[in-house]
Amino acid sequence: MGYSQNPLNVLKGQMTNKAVGLAHGNSMAMQKDPRDGDKLPSYETTTYNASASGSDGGSSSQNLSTSNLKNYQKELKDLGPNFKPTPEQTATANAEVARLKALDKANAATKAANRSQSSSESISTSTTTLGNQTLNQIKKAGNIEVQNRASRVNATREAARNQAVIDSTNTANKFISSKPISIQDNPALINAAQRRGNLAAKRSLLRSKAYNTSTISNMVKKGENYLGTE
Repeated sequence: MGYSQNPLNVLKGQMTNKAVGLAHGNSMAMQKDPRDGDKLPSYETTTYNASASGSDGGSSSQNLSTSNLKNYQKELKDLGPNFKPTPEQTATANAEVARLKALDKANAATKAANRSQSSSESISTSTTTLGNQTLNQIKKAGNIEVQNRASRVNATREAARNQAVIDSTNTANKFISSKPISIQDNPALINAAQRRGNLAAKRSLLRSKAYNTSTISNMVKKGENYLGTE
């Protein structure tokens, strides 16, 4: 008695369309972003190192002796004219002389190189990535939340409407059943049941908090069949 189904259907359709439009509208707006939404934001840092030197060898060059062979020869003892070295001793001595001679030559070349000016430089670049979600992933999560919310609101409002149907039907039927059978089909009694059913439906919808008061007033129409009847 008095609960119109059409306003609810229209409201649900409008709300669903708005929710879908919001999701699609947000997506369209975000797609206009000129950035590449499939990549995390990042920036590059370039490091430049340079050095130059000119010296006469420095402390390290001073340690590069070029007198190794001469010092070795000074330390040799004269074993006299009768000393006959073995072939192995001769080979060992010759090898040591050759080694020290080569070392003196290498040290001399190093010291000469150290006396000339030298310079060096290096450039390195590192990339730092920010965040843990790409732009497209953020958009997708936001649009899914919009769809979830629309689905949740629709289901909540439908459940509230169903409960209002139950409350309205029970109230109207209880009122009619409380009267003598002889007057249960009386138009005046039916009209009174309609009004009580409407009021019960309105109170039920208000308790649900699924609709605002203005919407509820539009949904519940006095003088129409009470909820639960065709």
